[in-house]
Amino acid sequence: MKDFFISCNPAEQELSEWIARVLQEAGYTVELQEEYPQPYGDSGSWLSKTVSESRRTIVVLSKAYLLNEYSHPGWENTFLCNPMAADGAMLTIRVEACQPTGVIDAFICVDLVGLPKEDHRRVLLHAVKQQSPSDPTSTLRESSALASGAASMAVGRDLVDSNVVTITNSNFYFRGTSQPQTASVRHHGADFLGLWNVPLDRNPCFTGREQLLIQLNKLLREGTKVALSGMPGVGKTQIAAEYVHRYREHYRAVFWLRAQTISELVAGFVDLALLLELPLRDEGNQAEVLAAVKRRLTREGSWLLVVDNVDDLEMVLPQLPNNPSGRVLLTTRATTTGLLRRVEVPALETENGALLLLRRAKIIEAQATLEDVRPEELCIAEEVSREVGGLPLALDQAGAYIEETRASLQKYLRRYRQDGARLRAISRKFAIGHASVTVAFDLAFMEIQRSSPTASELLRACAFLAPDAIAREIFTGAAQEWGDTLRDVADEEIFERAVEAASCFSLLHMDIRHRVLGVHRLVQDILKDGMSNDELRLWAERATRAVERVFPFVRPDNWPVCERLLPQAQAVKKLVEEWSLEFEVAANLLNKAGYYLRERGRYAEAESFYKLMLSVREKVLGVNHPRVASSINYLAGLYQIEGRHNEAEPLFCRALKIFEAAMETGKPALASINGLARLYKEQRQFDKAEKLLLRALEIRKKNSGEESSQAALSLYDLAELNKAWRRYRKAQQWYEQALAIQNELPQSEQSDLARTLDGLGWLFVSQNRYAKAEPLFVRALGVRERLSGPEHPDVATCVLGLASLYRRQGRLGEAEPLYQRALSIRENTFGSDHPKVADVLDGYAQLLHTMGHPIEAENLEVQAEKVRSYLT
Repeated sequence: MKDFFISCNPAEQELSEWIARVLQEAGYTVELQEEYPQPYGDSGSWLSKTVSESRRTIVVLSKAYLLNEYSHPGWENTFLCNPMAADGAMLTIRVEACQPTGVIDAFICVDLVGLPKEDHRRVLLHAVKQQSPSDPTSTLRESSALASGAASMAVGRDLVDSNVVTITNSNFYFRGTSQPQTASVRHHGADFLGLWNVPLDRNPCFTGREQLLIQLNKLLREGTKVALSGMPGVGKTQIAAEYVHRYREHYRAVFWLRAQTISELVAGFVDLALLLELPLRDEGNQAEVLAAVKRRLTREGSWLLVVDNVDDLEMVLPQLPNNPSGRVLLTTRATTTGLLRRVEVPALETENGALLLLRRAKIIEAQATLEDVRPEELCIAEEVSREVGGLPLALDQAGAYIEETRASLQKYLRRYRQDGARLRAISRKFAIGHASVTVAFDLAFMEIQRSSPTASELLRACAFLAPDAIAREIFTGAAQEWGDTLRDVADEEIFERAVEAASCFSLLHMDIRHRVLGVHRLVQDILKDGMSNDELRLWAERATRAVERVFPFVRPDNWPVCERLLPQAQAVKKLVEEWSLEFEVAANLLNKAGYYLRERGRYAEAESFYKLMLSVREKVLGVNHPRVASSINYLAGLYQIEGRHNEAEPLFCRALKIFEAAMETGKPALASINGLARLYKEQRQFDKAEKLLLRALEIRKKNSGEESSQAALSLYDLAELNKAWRRYRKAQQWYEQALAIQNELPQSEQSDLARTLDGLGWLFVSQNRYAKAEPLFVRALGVRERLSGPEHPDVATCVLGLASLYRRQGRLGEAEPLYQRALSIRENTFGSDHPKVADVLDGYAQLLHTMGHPIEAENLEVQAEKVRSYLT
C-alpha cells in the first residue's frame, strides 16, 4: 500500500509530478494519477478502489480539476460509501485561486497560492506531516452531516494572500489572483487556463474512429508530438477537431494553427500572441512575435497545440515550441514522419461509412446508431460506402448531394454507378482512392452548374487561391478581374447567393464568424485537373490580378489586411513561377508582399518574393530599366539588413549604374547612393561612404532646396558617419547644420529633430562633455513626448539616454527614476523577456552597484541573464 495517492486534472500533471518528487525525496511512497475516467463514467467506484489502496490521498486543486465531471460526484460517492476514508485521509493542496463547493470544500488543508517560492517545499512537507489521520483538523467535523447532505462543513485552513508564485527550476507556476511582488517572477499575458482558439465546431455527424482516438490520446500522454497521417479526404482534420473537443478537459489550453505554408504558420503565431495578450503582439517584427509565443509556451505546461495541414514537416517542426509538458498534434499527408509518432488514418469501415452517409444526408438523426436504421436503407448506404472506398470527404459530398436534391439513396447509387463509369474513364492524376471523391464531386458540380453558373465560376476561382481563409474582398473588391460571369459579385447580395449555392453540396465552406471562404485541397485539384492548359493559365492570371488589386499599400495601419491576404499572395507567387506569368501587375504584388514581409522581419520569405519580382521585371522591362534598378535596391537593402554585405554591394552598384545611365536623380537613385554609403560605413570604408553621402546631399539640395527636411537628412547621415569615423569636430558641424534646418521647420515636420538632438547628445557624451549633452537629451525627450506620447518606445530610448548621462555624472538619485520609467515603458511595450528590457536592467544594475545596493543589483543582473537565456 502506498503512502499517498495524488489525484489531479491532466492539466496539472507536471505540477503534480513536482509534488510527488518532493514527497518521494522525503521518504514517502507515492502513486500519481495516470488514468482518468471518461466523462459521466463510474468515477465513484474507480476513486473508491484507488483510495482504498493508499493510506492517504492528495487532491491537487485547480479550476481545471473542479471543471471535470468526475470531481464532485466521484468524491461525494467515495466518502458517502466509505465515511472512514474521510477520517484524516485526504489532504487538498490548492494551487490556483478557485472556489470549490461540496465535499472537496471540506478538505482544504493548505493553500500554496501566493506563498513565497522559498516556502513551497517546507509548507508542503509540514502539511503532510501535520495533517495525518490522527490530526483532528484534517477530519470532517461531522461525518454524519456529510452523509445527510451537508457536505460543505468548514475545516481549518492555512490561507495566505494570493499572488503568482513561480517555481524557477520548473516549467509550471502556481496561478493566483494578483501580480507577484518582484520583477523576477512577473507574469505577462493572459491567464493560460481555458485559452482556446479552435476554429472548428464539433461535427455532429462525426462517426467511428473510437479506437483511433483512444490510441491518439495514449500516444499524446506518452510523448510530446504525434502526427495524424493519411491521404487527402480521409478526415485527418475532423479527427483532430473531435479529439480536442472530446479531451479538452485534459489540457489547460488548446491552440490550433494552420501550416500549409510558412506564412500561414507565422500568421497563426501572430494570432496566438493576440490570444495570449503578449506585450509583443503589436511589434512589427513577426520573427520576434513568433519567438515570444514560443517562449511563453515553453514556460507553460499541459497545453495542446494542433498544427493542421502540414505539407513540409522539415519546414514546420523547427518553428514549434519544445516543452516536455506540452503536446503537439500534427495532421499531414506525409507518410514519413521521422522521429514523430505517427498514427495512420485509414478509410472508414463499410458500416461506419454507411452511418456517416445516413447522418450527413439527414436520413437519420446525428446521434442515431445503426440499430436505428431500416435494413433496406442500411444495405444501400453500405453499397455507397463501398463504392466511394469509405473516404469521408466523398461520403460527406454524397450526403450533401442527397440532402440538397432530395434524391433517394437508391437514385444516388444508380447515378453514381452510371456516371462514375464514364468519369473514371477520363484520365485522372490522383492516387488510388481519389476516384471516389472525383465522381462524388463531379455529380455535385454538375448540379451547381445547372442551378448557378456564378457559383460554379466562383468554385473555379477558389481553386487558384490558398484554400483556407479566402478573403471575400478578393471577389467583391476585384470582381472585374475574374471575367464576365463573376463581374456581378461586386454586389454583396449576388456574392452571398453564389456562396450559398456552392456551399449546398459541401464544395465550399463559409466561416460565418470570420467571413472567409474555405475549400478542400482535393476539390481544388479535381477542379484544375478538368481544365486545359489555356484555361489554367487564364485563371492563374485572373487570380494574380485580383489579389494584387486588393493587396494594400504597405504601412503599419494596413498590416492586419496585409497579413490576412498574405496566404493568397503566397498562392499567387506559386502561380507566377508555375506559369511564368510575366506582366507588371504580378511584379507589383510580389513587391508589396516582399516589402511587407521585410517590415515584419521575415527576411527569408521576403527574399524569395524580391528575387521573383526582379526576374519578372527584367523580362517585362529589360535588364536596364530604372524600375528594374528599384527592384535591385529592395533586394540589396534586404541583404544589408541581414548583414550579407558581400551580396548587397554588387547589387547596389548595379542599380546605381542603371540610374546613372538613365540620368535618374529621384528617390530611387538616392536609395542606391545612401544604401551603398551605409554599407561602406558598416565596413568602415569611411572615405567611400563620405563621397556618396556628399553626392546625395547635393542631389537633395538640387531637388528639394538647401533648407529642406530632405537636405537635413543627408546632413544627419554625414554627422553619423563622422562620429563613427571619430572625426568629432566635423560630426558636430554636420549635426548643427541639420538642427539649424530642422528647428525652422513646422512642428508637424519635425519627426527627425529628436533623432538629430539625440545623436549630437551622444557625440558630447563620447567626449565627456556632459554639460553640453544634457540640454540636448532633455529637449529630445520633450520632442518625442510631444510627437509620440509619453509611453512610446522611442520615448524610453530618450529617457534611457538621460539616465545614462546622470549615472556618468554621479547624479544617482536623478538617474534611478529614469531607469525605472524606461524599464516600465519597455516592459509594457515589448514584454519582460525582450532584449531591450535586458539592456535597461543592465544599466539599472550598474547604477545600483554604484549606489551601494549590491543585492538588488545582482537580482537585476540575474533577470537580464534570464531574458537573454530565453533567446538562445
